[in-house]
Amino acid sequence: MAKSDTEMQAINQAVETLLGGLGLKRKQELIERNERLRPQFLGTQKMPVAKAREGQINTFLSPMVAADKKIRALLFSAWMKDNGSSLGEVPDFSELFKRDAEAPTTPDEAALETAVKDAAQAIKKWLKATDYELVNAFVRLGPYEFPAKVTTALKPPKPKTAAETGGEESGEATQTQEAVGGVPESVVEDLRREMEAQRISLEAKLAKADDEISKFKRLLEENKEKRKQELNEATEKSKSELQSKHTEWQRTETQLRREISDLQKARQDMADKTTKARDEMLPRRQQM
Repeated sequence: MAKSDTEMQAINQAVETLLGGLGLKRKQELIERNERLRPQFLGTQKMPVAKAREGQINTFLSPMVAADKKIRALLFSAWMKDNGSSLGEVPDFSELFKRDAEAPTTPDEAALETAVKDAAQAIKKWLKATDYELVNAFVRLGPYEFPAKVTTALKPPKPKTAAETGGEESGEATQTQEAVGGVPESVVEDLRREMEAQRISLEAKLAKADDEISKFKRLLEENKEKRKQELNEATEKSKSELQSKHTEWQRTETQLRREISDLQKARQDMADKTTKARDEMLPRRQQM
């Protein structure tokens, strides 16, 4: 494998370690609060980050970590807050390797060579006490930009042989090519790629299922609104009919009251006429 390919593989592994060290909620929060990431994620993924799955978020962030300095610094800072304790005692590296430091116009070659040698030795010592993947993530994506002479010291630990382990229990052996019965690395890589493809396929199916569920919920909500509107219309119609009937009843009642009043008045007139006629006939009766 070429040197550039080795370097690229180490960077990709560092990115994977960094993203794996951040929880789903943490990554969603970082994207949601960033004025650049939020609209870009919405534009490329066609969904808000709160509804996205971790695989979609990692696929979105991976190329940015390696290519965008500000995004790398943002994610690395969050990663350090969540995983800094696992790094153990981080060595003090020379300010000459600071990414954003202002380098002198005429760097001292002797001082630079000493700093390179000290950094390489510090990384080798650091690897003895700390997991390689964590150190690799710090070295490749951290606040320092080391030259190739330093990064060459960053090598994954070699698997221990039976003679070196002195008969240690199998549970303590490293999961490497020699420790798993001499399985070729290419076979392991093929299995990893196959598992990754299966994971991506499963996530796609889950995303499709989520879309179907969202569609069903939307239809259910629309049907619910339709039924609600029909119920409101029926209620308004019933109210209108009741109001119409009430108005008609009031009109009928008024008419009946008027007729009753007229009848009572006619009755009273008839009674008055009868009394008057009786009064007129009384003298005549007396004369007769």
